[in-house]
Amino acid sequence: MGLAWPVAREHAGAVRTTAFAVGLGMIAFAFGRLIGGGTAPASPTAKIVALNTLAAVGEEAFFRRFVFDTLVPSGPALAVAGSALLFALVHLTVYGAWVLPIDLAAGLLLGWQRWVTGSWHAPAITHAFANLLVVI
Repeated sequence: MGLAWPVAREHAGAVRTTAFAVGLGMIAFAFGRLIGGGTAPASPTAKIVALNTLAAVGEEAFFRRFVFDTLVPSGPALAVAGSALLFALVHLTVYGAWVLPIDLAAGLLLGWQRWVTGSWHAPAITHAFANLLVVI
């Protein structure tokens, strides 16, 4: 559904803005991984990496393409916050309440990327990178 949702054309300078937003997002997630610690699977396989990447892109097609675009007529702040809150709430069912602040912060960053670039591609790339950090 998210991939089928029609989107507006990207604005001029989108490549530069997207590169900046993706770089900033990757730095934020890498920093979070460094300070958060945790352990990755003993030996991540290509299947695990592929499934994590596919999950990230699928989530971004839904949250930052469909949900964001549905909310943006009410204002960009509502689109960023609403898509982030829904993103965080969906993850409660899998990981529990302790991840709410982390996933809300991640959703806000990804929503900001969507707003500043005018495209869902930057959050998809960043989210795939963040998921990769979890398995490596």
